[in-house]
Order: sequence, then C-alpha cells, then structure tokens
Amino acid sequence: MSKKDKAKFRKRIKAEILKEMAEAQQVVKTPNQKAVPLPAVAPLAPPKTPTPSTTLPAETAATSSEPLTLVRHDLKKSAIILGSLILLIIVLAILDSKFNLLLKIGDKFFQLFHLQL
Repeated sequence: MSKKDKAKFRKRIKAEILKEMAEAQQVVKTPNQKAVPLPAVAPLAPPKTPTPSTTLPAETAATSSEPLTLVRHDLKKSAIILGSLILLIIVLAILDSKFNLLLKIGDKFFQLFHLQL
C-alpha cells in the first residue's frame, strides 16, 4: 500500500470512528422525555497488516518500520557525498600546486564570458 493510500485509509477509518462515537453519544428521548443513552458501539477491528509473504522484498527495505535503519542509510549517503567532495578538493589542490591548472581555467572562464575585475 502506497503512502498516499495509507493516508486516505487512515482518514477514512478516523472518519468512521468519529461517526460511530458521535452516534454512541447521542441521547434518544423516549415518549415520557426520559433520556436513554444508546448502547455503545463495538470497537472496530484493527486494520489488517500484510503478512511478510505478501510483501515484496524491495518494499520491505524501503518501508522499514525501524527509523534507525533509515537514518543510518541517510548518514551513509551523506558521508559518501562529503568524502567525495573533500577528495575532489584535495585532488584539485594537488593539481593546482603542480600545474597551476586552476588559474589557467579561471583566466579562460573570464575571457569566455567577458568578465573583468
């Protein structure tokens, strides 16, 4: 079940529960004007959760119930991106110190776009 469908399902269940609670709280007036509350409505059964055999392996990894696994995955991606940026800066610094490459690229950039300082 997709996230959108889950949200719609939860809203529908909540609306049904609220409707039943409102009906349960209504008071029926008898002919002699005595207030008689309606009998309580039986609670709804919890929604059925899919069994592991019905879910796809790709879905179980993406919709893990443990938030720690999701955070761990995001931290790994962030570490990889940050590490690659640091490595790129180090490589550019080494190349610039040997070949003066960045200054030449900057000069070409300024000439190409007709920029002046």
